[in-house]
Amino acid sequence: MNVKSLTRKLAEECAEHTKRSGILDASFKLIHMRKIKNLESQIIEHPGIIESIGHVTRLLGLDLPMARERGAYIIGELFKNNRLDDYASNKCLEKLLRLLTDEQKSMPDFVLRENVNALGKSGSPICESPLLDVLNQKRAKRIRMFVLVALGKVGRERSVERIFNFSKRYDLRYSDIMHAIWAFGKMAGTSRTNGPPLPRSTFKNVLELLVILLQSHTQPHMIHLFSMFAIGEICDQRQTSVFPDKIASHQLKRFQSILHSIITTLEQSKLKHRTQLIRMGNTVLRMMQGETLSHEQERILLTIRNLLVPNIKPLEGGDTTFRIEEMTQGYSIENIEFYNPKEKKPERNSVRDFFNK
Repeated sequence: MNVKSLTRKLAEECAEHTKRSGILDASFKLIHMRKIKNLESQIIEHPGIIESIGHVTRLLGLDLPMARERGAYIIGELFKNNRLDDYASNKCLEKLLRLLTDEQKSMPDFVLRENVNALGKSGSPICESPLLDVLNQKRAKRIRMFVLVALGKVGRERSVERIFNFSKRYDLRYSDIMHAIWAFGKMAGTSRTNGPPLPRSTFKNVLELLVILLQSHTQPHMIHLFSMFAIGEICDQRQTSVFPDKIASHQLKRFQSILHSIITTLEQSKLKHRTQLIRMGNTVLRMMQGETLSHEQERILLTIRNLLVPNIKPLEGGDTTFRIEEMTQGYSIENIEFYNPKEKKPERNSVRDFFNK
């Protein structure tokens, strides 16, 4: 079958699945989804996909939410697997961005989520501004983690600043801050594909925040794991020649000392996830010391780097709203301003601001 026939068949299956979604039991739904996934695989792997990309983008314009979602998923996989040339990529980006800006308010969350995922997988810097616009919108609350992951892949200096300010909101969930931290690490790393590595000075304030989070007793453990990852990417000394600037040696020694202390504490603790955290901590230490990683450490680093879409299991105690200021009690920081997004002006908080020393 050609791409045109496959996409037509996929649209028909999506329509049938939607029509019978309240009738079919779980086993029949699973069988139906297998048919849809099989069609998607054939489209993604089709040798004529570049010439027929228009048939895929037409899925995004159908008045059928599931077809639009699956169309965005297919485009995301094509980006991920480098199956498209410049012309086809631009055509897909144009359609995705138009949907994001023009039809976002009427788009169901699951369609918006897959659209955001596809933009992130594209790695294109032109997606940065539209994604930043989505981040602080009220309706994006349920998909913030997906927006943060996408920004981690396409964002540059402006995204670092905007996500840093975003992290001071009052209404964040643990999953939001976890993926904000991951985005900092992804934007700082040498594995990024959309331009040269960012200056280390861009992450000066971010580093101070990460160190505080790392020393807090906040749950879940993924906050600490992603903080270690981000610090390691920002302070990586294995390829310093690719960075336009460097982190001062006395700062590196300070961060290494803090990490050593945390690892020692973890080794003496009975925390459920201490082994995972210790392995990540030792990996980061070697990165900061400019040493070659072992095969196991490379695997650990690549696993976190290659987060394609958020995959969050239910968190211990629930994914509750929290405030970063509550995690920073007892630390010497000055004049930080936290704000409630429902209010027009920032509120003064008693916690002091380390960002503006």
